[in-house]
Amino acid sequence: GPETAWDRKGNKSLELNYSKGLLNGTETRWDEKQIVLRGNWKNGLRTGVWEEWHRNGKPKSRGEYAISADGSTAHRSGGWATWDENGNKTSEGDYVAGARSGEWTEWYPSGKIKQQGNYGKEKLSETRRSDRRVNGSAIRRLLGIELRYPSYRQGIPSALKEEKNEG
Repeated sequence: GPETAWDRKGNKSLELNYSKGLLNGTETRWDEKQIVLRGNWKNGLRTGVWEEWHRNGKPKSRGEYAISADGSTAHRSGGWATWDENGNKTSEGDYVAGARSGEWTEWYPSGKIKQQGNYGKEKLSETRRSDRRVNGSAIRRLLGIELRYPSYRQGIPSALKEEKNEG
């Protein structure tokens, strides 16, 4: 049957429904009088569109859940997006069978792209970031490259000394 909860001020804070001991129907949550979450359940599994809002009423996230063919699990499916408290989109992309798929984009609050990447089978296959700093040490370790001079500070005097000795 239905379950409803209220906060200390007497405002409704939760509304959902159980059938045969499992969540079924719409779940709605409020913070004071503002809806902060709404989504649907079927036999204890999330399904359909789920939405969240910030306390100021602006969207926080929106996406869909799909139930597996055998009805045993639910996973994120289709388009998903998130926003910050000012209403600026912070991320957007698709899920297939619960894994990120295709192009995903993340933004800074200014609207400038922070990162874009293409996903296939849960792995990031390509990425572009506007603020990316390359970790040279990690790349050298990955590629098995050893530097002749491990640091700039050591390298310049050593290279000058070698150049002088060779000349």
